[in-house]
Amino acid sequence: MKYLPVIFFFCISQSVFAQNIIDRAVPSSDPSQKYNGVGGGIGASIFNGKPYLDLNPALQFELWQTLGIGINGNLRIGTDGKLRQEDFQDWYSALRWIDYIRIGHPGEDLYARIGGLNNVTLGHGTIVDNYSNNSSYDDRRVGLIGRMDMGLFGGEAFTSDLLVNQSLVAGRGFIRPFQAVPILGSMWLFKTMEFGGTASYDFDPNAVRIIPNHPPWIVRLVDSSGNIRDSIVKDSAHVGSPLKVYGVDATVMIWQSQNVEGRVYGDFVKIVDFNQGFVLGARTSFLLDSSTLVDLRLERYLFKNHFLPNYYNSFYERERFNDDVDTVSYITKATRLADTSSGEGNGFKFGSFLNFSDVVQIGITYAHLDNLHYADLLQIGLTFPHLWWKFFGAINYIRSNINGPKDYFGFDQNTLASARLSFQPFKFLVLNLLARWTFTRDANNHVGTQSIIEPKAVFILRF
Repeated sequence: MKYLPVIFFFCISQSVFAQNIIDRAVPSSDPSQKYNGVGGGIGASIFNGKPYLDLNPALQFELWQTLGIGINGNLRIGTDGKLRQEDFQDWYSALRWIDYIRIGHPGEDLYARIGGLNNVTLGHGTIVDNYSNNSSYDDRRVGLIGRMDMGLFGGEAFTSDLLVNQSLVAGRGFIRPFQAVPILGSMWLFKTMEFGGTASYDFDPNAVRIIPNHPPWIVRLVDSSGNIRDSIVKDSAHVGSPLKVYGVDATVMIWQSQNVEGRVYGDFVKIVDFNQGFVLGARTSFLLDSSTLVDLRLERYLFKNHFLPNYYNSFYERERFNDDVDTVSYITKATRLADTSSGEGNGFKFGSFLNFSDVVQIGITYAHLDNLHYADLLQIGLTFPHLWWKFFGAINYIRSNINGPKDYFGFDQNTLASARLSFQPFKFLVLNLLARWTFTRDANNHVGTQSIIEPKAVFILRF
């Protein structure tokens, strides 16, 4: 089942209608990171205050305008003259030098990629929403993702780890049935009407563990440095492995013109061994002028107990198992799922994306559960495609377990963040400054926060 997604990747497809406005509601990528040639970087890497000299070979090749290959590795040398141990722990560390192998480009009707997966969303995101398999730098995975759109039908699927069985596998198939009807298929109301089905399976053993964050299931210990660690004595329960989530969805475009689109959608989601819920949503995208785009989205969650929408989200790789938490948080995501309080109409999500003439792009998403405290999720993205001259800037900030407005900002175990500033004064030279606030796992699966700062100069021989 893990390799079923590959059946999508060998189909040839062509676009059946012009790109929707909604497809343009994505932040720009750093143009200085795209090249065809051989790159080599030199700089510094600072992990939790510990400095390393960083030598960075970075090769990128574009073949036949459809096949892309990227190799990106790091040789980090500490003040003791030794290589950073976490970069060369096992054979998998070498595979992480594969930045990507791809067919096509993101957004095209045929696309496949091997490598790191960033901000993956299936359908409306009611099951998989902005998931990344490399949110932890030292525990990043080599995954596989693909998309195929034949107009009448198509699919999208991914596996978070191509080479290890304990991975998250998810896929969605969809059909636009009225495109097969000659008269109706020419009308925008019917040709864009879409019905889909999603299935996900998490084979990681931690995905089904339920561990209440109090005795007798855990014991709190203090190590020699004064850090508090949770020692897991036993699980209170397990559900069947893998963790399975299924869903069906429908989308109707209620208005479409040259400058405005509006659609409504509904999803039904079933988390096996727990409960099911409905997600109802509306989304509109419009152009204020030729260069200013606005995208707005609102969802309402309708469910009882033991259900969480957007289950595989930006924090999932950390929340699946996380012993770096306080007494009011959860060691596993499944425990939070089991403890979710009851109540109809149990939450909402608001999302927006604004693009002001490609000068600044702002994306904000906020999710709230009415009857579950310390559970709100905030995501903020700021992109400056043309910050000034040949500068590019981007900031991404995600915070979970929020308890009210006073808790919106902070840097602790509930935050994932990154910032990039790049400058390309010459075609052969790129200056980068990258900062990350993320997490790491040690050999015993203990989780801790990690800060990374990397200033670097990259020299590029272009072909």
